[in-house]
Amino acid sequence: MKRSLAQAAVFVVALVMLLGSGVASANPYDPYVGQTYAKVAEATRGRAVIASRVGSYLPTEKCIITGSRRTGFKDSSGKGSTTLLVDLNCNDPGAAGGDGSDHPGNSVASPAGKKMADLKDRAARLSTNYANAVKAGKPPACEKSFDGCKRICEQTGACSAELNSYLGL
Repeated sequence: MKRSLAQAAVFVVALVMLLGSGVASANPYDPYVGQTYAKVAEATRGRAVIASRVGSYLPTEKCIITGSRRTGFKDSSGKGSTTLLVDLNCNDPGAAGGDGSDHPGNSVASPAGKKMADLKDRAARLSTNYANAVKAGKPPACEKSFDGCKRICEQTGACSAELNSYLGL
């Protein structure tokens, strides 16, 4: 009797572990992770609904998707609808610096924080280059890689007002 009870307990534990791991790995790739809420809402024609939100620094449309899942339901008329539930990170993707504008964000010790800190440094150098080029009557570095400069300025929000104007931002 004791032996069959022990075997049954082992079987139940093994079954729970097997089913638990299957659920956890059911969606190993989420195509929306890393995109902004605005892009996902547009791509899903407004069917992206916020399930959770961390932080409040960024406006909702600029928050980054950290996870998503689809859900379906039927309304009272019996028609079905699919909704995309999204989890948002609305903290500043860059690290809080010592520039007097400290706010929640990734630490420069993290890969994401280091990457953003590097991009912000590059944005500052591009802004300086633009100001110096205008004074000297020469073309700025962004003339050769306009789209790259624009992308850096959009991602960081750290470019000068003059450079943003030149880039049409």
